[in-house]
Amino acid sequence: MKKVYFSCLIVFISFFWAAQGFSAESKIVESPDISIIIDTAQLEMKQNPIVVKGNTLLPLRQLLINLGVKNDSKHIKWNPKDKSIYIEKGSRTITLKVDSKTAHVNGQAVSLSAAPLIYKGSTYIPVRFVSQCLNKRVVWHTQTRSVIITDSETYLKVKEILDASTQAMKDVKKIEGEFAGNVNAGSLAYEASGDFRWDSIEKNSQINLDASVMGMPFLSLKSFLISNTMYTKSSLSEEWTKQALSKEASEQINSLYTMNTEEAVDEAYYSSFKVDDRLSTAEHTVLTGTMALGSMLNQIGSTASLEDVNSQISSTNYKMYINNLTHLVDKLEMNMLSKQAPSSDGSGQVETELTIRFTQYNGDFTISLPEEAKNAVELE
Repeated sequence: MKKVYFSCLIVFISFFWAAQGFSAESKIVESPDISIIIDTAQLEMKQNPIVVKGNTLLPLRQLLINLGVKNDSKHIKWNPKDKSIYIEKGSRTITLKVDSKTAHVNGQAVSLSAAPLIYKGSTYIPVRFVSQCLNKRVVWHTQTRSVIITDSETYLKVKEILDASTQAMKDVKKIEGEFAGNVNAGSLAYEASGDFRWDSIEKNSQINLDASVMGMPFLSLKSFLISNTMYTKSSLSEEWTKQALSKEASEQINSLYTMNTEEAVDEAYYSSFKVDDRLSTAEHTVLTGTMALGSMLNQIGSTASLEDVNSQISSTNYKMYINNLTHLVDKLEMNMLSKQAPSSDGSGQVETELTIRFTQYNGDFTISLPEEAKNAVELE
């Protein structure tokens, strides 16, 4: 299920996006590349996370406040004499001490895999231990170097919804849809829209796209993928071309047609969404959340460097509209902020918005190559 939806998303982004250290202490690794996502919101880090023997630590108030602990002297207490930290949330109390691997939870001693410490003048505490003590579920996503934290109740609710959608997708062999998106890079604006068809029985697909720059038509494109050969006609050339996919590309495409959707949905995926009651209706349940683009690339078998992709992305937000009757996704919305080469205003910030509507599943259609494309010029 996830591979189909997000492989479509990645294909469309490829059209839009074309516009766009160690500390002195040997056991502490400062890790600015680690993302912290709490309840589907990516934290804006004032200080970098640090890693000690595989454990991620954050400044205590930065973590606790975002976990819902009240920022006052009753709920967060720092004792400079013995360098201890007292935390209170609801009926749960936690006591930690700098450089000690023993904590106390509701008065009971508990062993830590990493002790709190002072680094560059700030007190850092272990993310996983403290989050779990406050009834949160913590997932480490290796591919995107993300710590994803969510409520256990939210996780189970989202898992139930996505498992039902995954089950429904097992019977889907054909998909039709349409998309619209835009990229804003400083004073430059790019727009694109079109439609697509996807046939996993015959292993063929089709996409039509129209793009504009600053409101002026720039490109019209028709593309067919038939028997591992890409046939394309654009307004720039006015002739059909064809190019056989490489063996590697063919294997990746074929894996999408023959995917195991259950394997594609993992713990990090469940943890990245929550049910948005404000947007949900009798017809649709809407899931909103944050997920690193590199994770999607990894799931659909891309050879792109996840490190390179994620280092460019500031934030990504998604909305998934799931039909309550069919359990299938009717619409996906994405908003992404990325940092690339300086844009026209010198900021280097690029905003991408994309909406994909899945208009019909298992429709009665056949993807056929246009007659004029059968004489396409072959590219090397």
